[in-house]
Amino acid sequence: MNPLERRNMLTNKINSLKAELEEADFMRKLELKDEILELEKELGTAKLYNGDSDECEMCGS
Repeated sequence: MNPLERRNMLTNKINSLKAELEEADFMRKLELKDEILELEKELGTAKLYNGDSDECEMCGS
């Protein structure tokens, strides 16, 4: 599988998990969000903050 096919597969998986989030109960939502985060880490699109408030978009203003 070439890198583009792999990226598309991971993106499709993330999108399907996000669609499933809408109808899931609370515990399932937590599981789905963890799965999505792991896939985003694999893709390199996850935005993780180290706790520095200057780095956070919500806290840094």
